[in-house]
Amino acid sequence: MSKRKNQLVALFNSLKDDDIQNCRKLIVSPIYLSERKSEQLLPFYRILSQAQKKGNPILEDETLFNELSKELKISDKEFSYLKSDLILLIEEFLVLKEFRQDPFQKSIYLLKSFRKNNIEIGFESTYNDILKKSDKQSLRNEEYFFALSKINDEFYRNHILTNRTVPDQVELANHQFKLYSLAQNLRTLCRITSNAEVVKVEQNENYVDQDKHTLYLAQNIKDNDDDAPAIILLYLACYKMLQTQTTAAYHYFENLIIIHQDVLSGVELCDLLMLLTNFCSKKVNKGERDFLQNSFEWFVFGLDKKVFEEEGIFSTFLFKQIVTTAVGLCKYDWAEQFIERYSCKLNTNQQDNFKCYTLAIVYFNQGKNDTVFYEKAIVLLAKVDLDDIFHLSDVRRMLMRCYYELQEWNALESLIESFKKYLSRHKHEPTYQYENYKNFIYFVEKLMSIPKNDTQKRIVVQQKLAKTTQVAERIWLESKLF
Repeated sequence: MSKRKNQLVALFNSLKDDDIQNCRKLIVSPIYLSERKSEQLLPFYRILSQAQKKGNPILEDETLFNELSKELKISDKEFSYLKSDLILLIEEFLVLKEFRQDPFQKSIYLLKSFRKNNIEIGFESTYNDILKKSDKQSLRNEEYFFALSKINDEFYRNHILTNRTVPDQVELANHQFKLYSLAQNLRTLCRITSNAEVVKVEQNENYVDQDKHTLYLAQNIKDNDDDAPAIILLYLACYKMLQTQTTAAYHYFENLIIIHQDVLSGVELCDLLMLLTNFCSKKVNKGERDFLQNSFEWFVFGLDKKVFEEEGIFSTFLFKQIVTTAVGLCKYDWAEQFIERYSCKLNTNQQDNFKCYTLAIVYFNQGKNDTVFYEKAIVLLAKVDLDDIFHLSDVRRMLMRCYYELQEWNALESLIESFKKYLSRHKHEPTYQYENYKNFIYFVEKLMSIPKNDTQKRIVVQQKLAKTTQVAERIWLESKLF
């Protein structure tokens, strides 16, 4: 049996306490499973649940099989079948959970069922009820227009079956779907533009023409529609900010967010804030340090609005980004308080790792004031167990700088050798990252080999560093030259 982490474990560990209880109800429900199948899956589910409660989730099939064999007489093949059944059941639960949280989707499927079964009174009542609720709803995001287009499409289909023509609903559904498509296209344009420096997207002439048409339609709605949907105005302003990179476009966009924040879903507000803070980060990287404070204030805004949590879960990428922004402003106490407060909102299997990792970032940056913080960072980094090249490389780069600052040359040399071997095994990773890390190691070795009083050789290294376009930790390296 495989000892690697598997899909069942990943699915189960993603469940919250309430989810675990509610998912169990599916297992015992005769609607979903036979009594015999429930009796087989319940012990399986209970073993996973108990292990998680003890803080020791089962990660290996072999361990899970041995525990289950104490209650059921099963073969390896039967174990695989049960495991597959449990995966499907948990996936079914996750789908139902999402479905229940979306009243529009429930209404669409209810209308479809009434239409197919020719229940006219139910269809009319549900349709009218939806219209009343949608008129009162302040949230007018792209999903809102998509749902209304589908609902009016069902209305049209139902009335065609009864031989009645309803041109108004056809036109309305078409208009709503166009607004939904336009919002989606604008959002995609914003994401591509925001990440253009990292991800190179080759577009043929047809796609370029489509993008121009999207922008033309959005601008036309802005100029001619007094009731233009806020989501269209926001993404259009966001695109112009990202495209022009001007401070004026930034201020215009941020004002729109303040004005229209209440008509956006949490997911959309989060998406726009990420685009906004990414813009700020690029400005900071170009030397406009004032934007670091702007980025921090938007992160605080998002935290207050609780838009960075999806069903109570915080993304590790965003978690680290908030910490590094606070650290960049020397808000060390705030960063520590943030980590203490929000690390419990990371996925359970990431909490300890990212708490140690981000606290190490806070301590490392305080090392310039007191070297004892470098020692604290080293202790924390030794506890970090992350399995992707980006975070692992970040940990090693931080350790290298700690050892350098503390003049722990033997430890630094050993780490450099292991880092080199690690990178050579991961050459298939994104090229720009590999080159950045490789060049960082090269310059650290140069700094180690040249005495501080050998100014002439260090000037040569400085010149080579200036000509090297891809290198990690450039500012730190520059600070160690003289």
